[in-house]
Amino acid sequence: MITSNQFAYSDPRINQYLTNSRDYSAQTVMSVSIAWRTQCVLIGAQPFDMVLLYLLDDPMHPIGTRQNRIELMGFGKNVTWLDDKGEKAVILANSYTYSTYQWILSFVHIYDIQSDEFSDSTQPVLIYPNSQQILFRWLVPELIRLVCSSHGHLAIFDDLGIPAIIYSTPSGTYPNTNSTYFTSNTVPCIRGTYRNYTGIELCIPCSNGTYAYSNSYSPCTLPDSFCPYGAVEEISYSIFESIEQDQDYLESPENTVFDDILMQNIFSFNAQSGHCVLVSPITWVLLVIALGIILVGGMFIHEAFFPGIHITRDGTKQIFKKMDLIGEGELWIGGLASTKVLVIVISVYDFSNQYFHQYPIEQVTSDSSFACDVTLRIAKFSTTMQMTSTSHNSTKQNQVIFNMLNAQSITLNVDLIQTTFICNGSLIVQRVVGSQPTQLPISVCETSHNDSILSLAIALLTQEVGIQLTLPGSRTVGAICLGLSGPSMMSTDKR
Repeated sequence: MITSNQFAYSDPRINQYLTNSRDYSAQTVMSVSIAWRTQCVLIGAQPFDMVLLYLLDDPMHPIGTRQNRIELMGFGKNVTWLDDKGEKAVILANSYTYSTYQWILSFVHIYDIQSDEFSDSTQPVLIYPNSQQILFRWLVPELIRLVCSSHGHLAIFDDLGIPAIIYSTPSGTYPNTNSTYFTSNTVPCIRGTYRNYTGIELCIPCSNGTYAYSNSYSPCTLPDSFCPYGAVEEISYSIFESIEQDQDYLESPENTVFDDILMQNIFSFNAQSGHCVLVSPITWVLLVIALGIILVGGMFIHEAFFPGIHITRDGTKQIFKKMDLIGEGELWIGGLASTKVLVIVISVYDFSNQYFHQYPIEQVTSDSSFACDVTLRIAKFSTTMQMTSTSHNSTKQNQVIFNMLNAQSITLNVDLIQTTFICNGSLIVQRVVGSQPTQLPISVCETSHNDSILSLAIALLTQEVGIQLTLPGSRTVGAICLGLSGPSMMSTDKR
């Protein structure tokens, strides 16, 4: 029951009370609706701005109450059950002043009592009118009566007695009230939203990790998919190009003199990896030395056990004598040592040739596999573009670049990702100057990835500007990507 002692002294409801009376007035009338299947009773007490929920066999103890707490009356002016299931309550939430009973506004609330219960913290599953279901054009804003059918259709009457009907629609659709008639029509759910039951409620956006397309609700299956709240398509993160704006200036290597680089790579041995061991000339010199030791040892053993003339042994010595670069052909052992020198010469030539082809650096697409350091390049970097605290303190050499930047035309690029907004959807771009915005034209508008990404290009009139983008309707946007672009410029001195 409702008693005056449950309200604060400053609450205008403290002067209201319940009593039996044969006098009727629109200001004091209450509304009652019974759901026979669930044995629940809704009582709307608009003077107390409150709706109570009872069980039919216990009229003394409410199982749920809800009030607006906005120091106005009218919540619960009319109550009813949406259908014969008795699970969803429909409440006319009007607002009147207590002193003069002056109407302020009217809304229709629907509460899913079966799933959400009924209390002050319970949120309605639908509030009519809304941005997608506007007030019927024939109705006046002041609503006074609600009537529901057993199939979930809702009839609304305004203060002039004009009716309008919101029909219950099947899953995958919702009732559109922007109609020229007194009844709603059925339209499919907007991409990115779904409804898998029959009713008059709006379609709801998909949850994270799912997407809705063509009335189908599906989970995202790609391991790197981007499917936020209200996703309209399964999009992979790999399609997004990452642009690093804060880039470090390239630095020249410690050694830029070819002689030093050649000496470091030819006469050094680095065993930190198998690749370094393989490309080191010292490795091949040691291999040739090992083979030479084996060959010399074999020849000495053969000469010790088989003295005299031996065609193969003597022929081998003659070959090594001709290869002798150290003793000028006098010693066959000098020819064996000369093979090590030959290995060094070949290594120097091969390294120099491949190092030469690392220029220019812009055309190098693979690692430098001929050296232990695969990042080795034939390049020396220098720049006059450095970080400065302000352009006014820059040198004359740098000022050329700043002048080019100031003269450059800039285009603002906006990507709306995971959205159903389209190019002909009355998008408005405005330049905000003070309190008077000026509309800017959209240079380029296009969609991609099955119309799930909307890309806009807006030419900026100045480099310091405030931009306002207005998206009409109630459609979701999963992410926004912003960027600036402009044409390249070159000064007369080729910088």
